[in-house]
Amino acid sequence: MSVTTNSHFVRAVLRNSEALGIDPEVILEQIGIPQNVLDPENTEARIPTELYAALVRQIWELSGDEAFGLTSRQCSSGHFELMIRYVIHFETLEAVMREACRFYRTVREDFHFRLDYEEYRLGFLLELTEPDRDVDHFLSGLMLVTMHRFFCWVTGKRIPLLESTFSFPKPQYAEAYDELLPGDCSFDRDYDGFYIDKSWLNQPIAKTWQDSKSFLHNTPFGFIDIPGKDDSMSATLKGILLSEHKKGNGFPDLNTIASRLCITEQTVRRRLLKEDTNFQHIKNDMRRDIAIDRLTHSDQPIADIGFQLGFVEASSFTRAFQQWTGVNPTDFRENLKKDQ
Repeated sequence: MSVTTNSHFVRAVLRNSEALGIDPEVILEQIGIPQNVLDPENTEARIPTELYAALVRQIWELSGDEAFGLTSRQCSSGHFELMIRYVIHFETLEAVMREACRFYRTVREDFHFRLDYEEYRLGFLLELTEPDRDVDHFLSGLMLVTMHRFFCWVTGKRIPLLESTFSFPKPQYAEAYDELLPGDCSFDRDYDGFYIDKSWLNQPIAKTWQDSKSFLHNTPFGFIDIPGKDDSMSATLKGILLSEHKKGNGFPDLNTIASRLCITEQTVRRRLLKEDTNFQHIKNDMRRDIAIDRLTHSDQPIADIGFQLGFVEASSFTRAFQQWTGVNPTDFRENLKKDQ
């Protein structure tokens, strides 16, 4: 099943495309992304993440700039790979984080990372020397997501974020940051960065340079899902819901799932609350992503898609889909066909 990405990030990555010699309308058509995502008023629109990842990779390849033209000096292709080659020989997460900071301080003048040690947590902070170039805060967000996913991959663990901080005011699309950097997100702060519990710092490195080839091959799509083992309650529920849906059983209710897990419904709710989510939110997100996936990759009738997602009436599914994406399912599918 494809996950989906907020259309803001499509507009953000394309903002500087013309300066890079890339026609935004042409590249969207080539990849199959509807042109209506360019409308800044279309704040709720979402696209399959696989298409967004293809867009990012295509811009990387066409521009040869890992910073998308958002820094004063081109960040030529290979910087990230070279960083991995350098840090992966160190033994602990703390050493890898420290040496990643050292690497970028050495090779870049327009941005660098630094560590912020507090009593119980460690911050991994980004500083851009010319932050005004990053108009939509796209580059800072991408860098933080990239580094968090790398730290998870290199340790083989899903490292939870205690807090992510951003130096700009809370935007309309703030929920998108909750998806990319799960945990508490704070805006109007002094720095862009994220914080983890210091207990993770001695986590041993579980990957080698040879392992990194497949990791780099999946960039950037591999950064959307957090690498490593996930023992969270929300991940467990998603697995059960998706499994039952694939079997044609619909979505079981929370009481049924709790019984299967041999715990009480209240325990499930309490654990989800600690993960800053709830059962209805998880189910709605899954319905949204399955619906977008079916509309994108199949000719299945819209009413049938809605019924399989638990909507008895087609009108109910249409209203829900419009709330999720800002467009009704018929127009969503038609827009995809126009751009193919």
